[in-house]
Amino acid sequence: MPPANVRDHRAAQALSKVNLARARLAKRGYDSSKVRKAMSKTFKQRSKGKVAREWQLDAAESILLGLDAVVLAGTGTGKTAAYMLPLLLPETAGKVLIVIEPLVALQRDQVRRFKKMGIPALAVNSKNWTEKKAKDIKDLKYRALFIRPEMAIEHAGGRSLIAHLGSIDKLVAVVVDEAHCISQWGGDFRPTYAKLSYMRAFLKPKIPVAMFSATLNPDALKQCEDSLIIEHDKAFYVNLGNDRQNIRIEVHYMNSKYDYEALGALLKLDSIVNVSDMPKTIIFTDDRRKAEDIWRLRPESGKTNTMARFTDGSLRFLVATEAVGMGADIPDIERIIQFGAPRSLTIWIQRAGRAGRLPHIHAVAYMLVEKSMFIVQQMRKNQDAPKKPAAPRDVEKDPDKDISEDDLEEGQMYKLKADNELRQWLKVRATCRRKYLDEFFNNPPRKDDMPKQDCCDNCAKRDRAIAQLVQNFDIHDDGLSADEPRLVLTPQRKRGRSASTSSSQFTNPISPLSDSVNTPKRHRIQEGQDKTRPLASMAGPKTRTGKHRVAAIDALMHWRYQLGVDPARYASSPFPIDTIISDSVVKSLAHHAQWKTVADVEKGLAGRWIFWEELAEEALEVLRNVDARKNVPGVSRLRQVLRIRSRHPILHLNYQEPKSFLPHLTIMVW
Repeated sequence: MPPANVRDHRAAQALSKVNLARARLAKRGYDSSKVRKAMSKTFKQRSKGKVAREWQLDAAESILLGLDAVVLAGTGTGKTAAYMLPLLLPETAGKVLIVIEPLVALQRDQVRRFKKMGIPALAVNSKNWTEKKAKDIKDLKYRALFIRPEMAIEHAGGRSLIAHLGSIDKLVAVVVDEAHCISQWGGDFRPTYAKLSYMRAFLKPKIPVAMFSATLNPDALKQCEDSLIIEHDKAFYVNLGNDRQNIRIEVHYMNSKYDYEALGALLKLDSIVNVSDMPKTIIFTDDRRKAEDIWRLRPESGKTNTMARFTDGSLRFLVATEAVGMGADIPDIERIIQFGAPRSLTIWIQRAGRAGRLPHIHAVAYMLVEKSMFIVQQMRKNQDAPKKPAAPRDVEKDPDKDISEDDLEEGQMYKLKADNELRQWLKVRATCRRKYLDEFFNNPPRKDDMPKQDCCDNCAKRDRAIAQLVQNFDIHDDGLSADEPRLVLTPQRKRGRSASTSSSQFTNPISPLSDSVNTPKRHRIQEGQDKTRPLASMAGPKTRTGKHRVAAIDALMHWRYQLGVDPARYASSPFPIDTIISDSVVKSLAHHAQWKTVADVEKGLAGRWIFWEELAEEALEVLRNVDARKNVPGVSRLRQVLRIRSRHPILHLNYQEPKSFLPHLTIMVW
């Protein structure tokens, strides 16, 4: 189900441009072009040739001009640079940027990045707080302060420090990094996240607040904006989406939450000879016991200087929990494995995004999920659904136990607790997993041109099915595929088929039903009746052949796909759409042009299609439209396709003819 607070991308982008233009005009003597060039030049010099992107410069300008800002962009896209750029200007010298970070590990990583760019930076937390550091901060020895929310709101020294900098007008902005933590953690786990708006009292009205995140869906975005008192209509808004096309997404199932054999199968340890044979991998788990179990498999020598060794590549896999999920900036990770379902879809995308931060790396993110995710069980009488949000399981406040969800029906619950959106995403079979994520996070439109084998497990399965189907439809001159029976011509009956031959060739393995099951009495074929005599409604050609038959298959497959993705029809059916309308049924319907009525279809398929009553008339209408068209693409293209496939993915075939057989099939079979 899509989030409620979805915003139109074009409208939001247009409004942001207007707000930025107004802010430029309102600042006397401001030269936008000069400022952007200065930021770009210094950034390129200090980053050894990197070029600031337009959206980064836009966000930096909005901060400089006092606009609150919201930036949504995937991991590894350069969000940090957007709020680093203002500190590269001479006019901000002597001013401080405050960045709210959730984790000490992330604070340290950010300090390292800013120092590398020549910007004095300091991590401020209760562990390293001293009066000397407080004095150095007040003396403006640091340009960037990375501080935890508890330190900024509840620690007397940290709170007074921010108030002091605000009072003397020495703040550039306050940035909330990893802003999804407001909605994700702002309950009982880290209640201070829900109090970040208190900082507004320390700040002058012209000091902007900016929030950055890779994983905010529209509902969570609205919650975060409200929490920080950001008025969307007056702020600068960037939404690049969080899709990372160089990361393939796959879901695999395991028998239990401690199924280490399933984990080993993904790691393929038996095939590893040298260290370099193993892709650099992070294994995420929300259960500390699992991390300890896997960690014990490591030798003692592998437990020292772990992070440094993983970064330089001498250690090839790392077992991690929440801290590495947000705190690691390691660009060459090739594989992510989520061992057990995470708590939410947002957390999964955050962790999957740790992979492939170098754009040329083709990475993969696996989720190993327990089958109990989908088991419904009866609730105990004294067991109620929890009313408080769950905290991350790698902190002491979270006991290692399963917590029941809200009731599915009265007295029922899922055996394993999980976010409902995550469970729905895992259930997706008929469509692309990426498309579900695009809708959930309100990602902006993008070209759907990536090879399906590099997209997700569902798309890869469809791609393999397409290839198999193309081979099955090897059309002969008489219009019949190789696996269909050739007809024996006799003076009495030139094109008929015996019932036994037809039955043996087209038996549907999932429909072993007799002719009379679920069939209205008026349509039933009585026992002893000749099933092979011509149908009453026969008129015109008896079969579709060649181009005509391919066009019919094409249209039926497209119709089948539409039924499979329609929420009002079969999208939520427990049966795959190719079970409801099998390939065998499609081929038979496309071939037999003499089937004109529902009764003809029932008799012709002879009990092999149990959904004929529900769908036969729709299928016939599809075929009538095909028969009404004369100009259909040539079937000779199929043999060309089989040759081309050895050099190009099916999805990139580009005919100079109307869309036909293969372009439709690429999205229809799963």
